[in-house]
Amino acid sequence: MRKVLIFLPTATLIIIFTLFLGPISFAQNSAFSDLADERNLNREILSTTGLTLADYFSSKEEFMALRSLYNESFGTRKTELAAQMLGKAKDVLMAKLGATSTYLGNLYVRVVETGRATETNLTAFNKVKSDFNASIAGFETKIGEAETLADLSAVSIEINVAIQTAVGGSRQLLTTLTVARGESMVERIEERAVVILEHINASADRGGNVAQVQQTYNAAMLSSEAAKETYAAINADTTSTADSLKSKLQRANQSLRNTYEGLNDVLKDLKVLYSQSPWQIDESKFER
Repeated sequence: MRKVLIFLPTATLIIIFTLFLGPISFAQNSAFSDLADERNLNREILSTTGLTLADYFSSKEEFMALRSLYNESFGTRKTELAAQMLGKAKDVLMAKLGATSTYLGNLYVRVVETGRATETNLTAFNKVKSDFNASIAGFETKIGEAETLADLSAVSIEINVAIQTAVGGSRQLLTTLTVARGESMVERIEERAVVILEHINASADRGGNVAQVQQTYNAAMLSSEAAKETYAAINADTTSTADSLKSKLQRANQSLRNTYEGLNDVLKDLKVLYSQSPWQIDESKFER
């Protein structure tokens, strides 16, 4: 049976990571580049510090490309590619560790900035983050000592378990951050909705047929209200299970999406109405 690296699903990674640019430690940029290259089979990533999801995907793509070449090669070339695959596979696992660490650190900072997380939740998550970061050194040693892809496959399984544990421990803070973002977007949308309504009224004053536009606008605002109420309910929820909270978040986010799409349709219709009969808005109606 073939031994392969076990990757987390792309969709899962996109949900659990937040993209931030950061420095990468490359072997060829090291003062000991020749020695590093020789010992690490042309590895590029020698440190997990500052790595992101983009680094993980890049390393993974390079590994998959090498594997394709390996499967099509023979003789000496196949042997050379096998060594390169091992080095690149080590890069993949290092990038996975680094991207997870970066995600956890950024999540903590961004949630603290919202001012909404409880001290208990922050303390609990800080331990999750610290425990994961403390495990990195051990994983780095295992990665460095691995001599075959089969060895790395076993390490990859361990890393995935550690990542899933850390992500599970971050669920509460991620919910807090999602709600904070959602409520902020609702507030911004409703500020702009006031201006949009004035345009609808101005068009009506000039004889425009705004019945359908008004209906679309009303539906969008009902969706906005539903999103606001659901986000508020999540904030006050202290007993729901993780699955229940996830369902509520999805419902609130969908309501927010419906609001945006509805108002976008209103703007398109207003553009047509304006081309038929231009109007002016009394700017004194809006706060400066």
